[in-house]
Parts: sequence; structure tokens; C-alpha cells
Amino acid sequence: MQDMKLNQKIIAQEAKIKELSGKYSKLLDDYKKLKQSSIKFRIESKLDRLFSAIYAILDSSDNGTSLIHKVTLFFKTMFKWALSGFKLEEAQTQVARFEICKHCPEIIKPNMQCRLCGCLMKNKVKISGASCPLKKW
Repeated sequence: MQDMKLNQKIIAQEAKIKELSGKYSKLLDDYKKLKQSSIKFRIESKLDRLFSAIYAILDSSDNGTSLIHKVTLFFKTMFKWALSGFKLEEAQTQVARFEICKHCPEIIKPNMQCRLCGCLMKNKVKISGASCPLKKW
């Protein structure tokens, strides 16, 4: 009985994520077409609310390690990176970030993947505007 309730909850969460993903895609398309900064700001605000809605769907009992949580963080990071014009961090910042990650207990070695966000850190440390889920950088 409890498994059936859990399955129903997961199905409902997946449906909501699919709906929100569609909204995300539309907003991103609209954003790409815009040139006026005031309209871009409104789109960014809507996207922030969208990400907040996705986070609200996540079950807090998973400690932020669910696949849905990781996918949400990925899209948020990629969106911020796109807004920056796909800028990369300076080499010394990349090295400093990677050194912090090397000593983090949440890193899965040998591929240096973060257990919390799912990212491969050799790539994420290069992205301008990216951040550590533990706020270490």
C-alpha cells in the first residue's frame, strides 16, 4: 500500500516536472528572441520562480540527491552560463575550485563527480557563474 502511494507521488512529481520543463523551454525560447533588458529581467524572474517551483516539488527526505534535483541544478547552471555568454573562469579560479573539490567528502573518485549535484567537477569548475552545492565556492 505504501509502495503504491509512493509510486503515485513519483508519477505526480514527474508530470509536474514535465509541465514545468515545457514552460522552461518556452521561456528560454522567448528569452533568446528578446533584445530589451527590462523584458529580459522579467523573463529571468519567471525562470527563477520556475526553478523555485521545481525545488518545491522535490521530496525533502532525499537530502537533495534525487535525479530530479540534480537535473534542476544542471538546467539552472546552464541557463546562468548561457546568460554570461558562455564565459569560462580564469585558469587560477578553475584550479582553486578543483582543489576545494578534491578534498570534499561528497566527491566520488576517481571521476571526480559530486554526489550532491551530479556534476563532473573537471568541467563544472570552468563554468562562470557555477557554484558548489555546499557553497564552498
